[in-house]
Amino acid sequence: MKKIMKYLILSLTLMATLVGGLSNYGQVQAQEFNDTLNIGVTNTVSGLNIFNSSDVVAQWVERFMYPSLVDQPEAGVFSSNIAEITTDDNQLYTITILDDVNWSDGTAVSSHDVAFTITTIADPQVETHAASYITAIDGLGDDGKLVEGSDSISGLEVIDDKTLTLTLKEPADPAYVNENIGFKLLIAPKHVVEEQDLYNLGSSEFATNPTVFAGPYKFVKYENGSYVQLEANETYFRGEPKIKNIFIQIMDSTALVTALQSGTVDMSAGGGIGVIPITDINMLRENDNLTVEANPGTSIQFMYFNNAVITDANVRKAFLMAINRDRLVSDLILGEERFLLLL
Repeated sequence: MKKIMKYLILSLTLMATLVGGLSNYGQVQAQEFNDTLNIGVTNTVSGLNIFNSSDVVAQWVERFMYPSLVDQPEAGVFSSNIAEITTDDNQLYTITILDDVNWSDGTAVSSHDVAFTITTIADPQVETHAASYITAIDGLGDDGKLVEGSDSISGLEVIDDKTLTLTLKEPADPAYVNENIGFKLLIAPKHVVEEQDLYNLGSSEFATNPTVFAGPYKFVKYENGSYVQLEANETYFRGEPKIKNIFIQIMDSTALVTALQSGTVDMSAGGGIGVIPITDINMLRENDNLTVEANPGTSIQFMYFNNAVITDANVRKAFLMAINRDRLVSDLILGEERFLLLL
């Protein structure tokens, strides 16, 4: 077998964060807005099935409507959202749902919702993007699905309406559990989803016209390829959001820049779903009605060498040393040297 050697060029692209609320999501923000927030994104939404949303923008929109167990305000930092996750030995984890957290139809959010969400993901016949989040739980395979011949998850036990435990295959860092099960996993309303065809959730009412939520916003309408409309959830356990309406508008990056300049869009979304081209950043910075904050986001390019053909290591090193770093900084990332790292 031929050996392949690769040199890694790590290019940190310009992204930015919204000043104030929703700080994980924004990129460019207008200075003021009324009770309606218009957000520009550059990707369409494939659907709103939290069990199987393969695109990042859909997962981002769903987080407005459905709760995670914990919040992650910054990398490696976790705080309680609708639950607390505790452990004494890093293998047995207890999840305790907070009091007074309800679905928008008045039903209490319970441990049964969490258990149902996990067991649905683990069902071998359910298509899901989330199986990798739960692979550490005892009784599941490396694919996050029930092991053959089993009809229940041995490492999951509901203690009461507000408490359940998860036993892992082996001890794991609490940060791993908090991020994968606590934060990445969105909790579904059991009493709604169990009435659907679990094996065709993508086309169900739950995914196309959802009606029950426990996040800060409720779904109103999705105009395919155009916009998603949300409204404040008046029953949200942290209090009804001050911004009453959100329109997530889908457009290309050129239209997004124009909309920010004209004020028809209040902010862009980050995370690769609403990134402003670096060539337009300085122009937007000159607009007194906008706040622009640039932060690094990771983008990776590779250069591959066939070691069977290029056998001299010095030749490969020469390629790496021949990279014009100054020109990459000046022409590719327009002087933002802190956003480029070469390995």
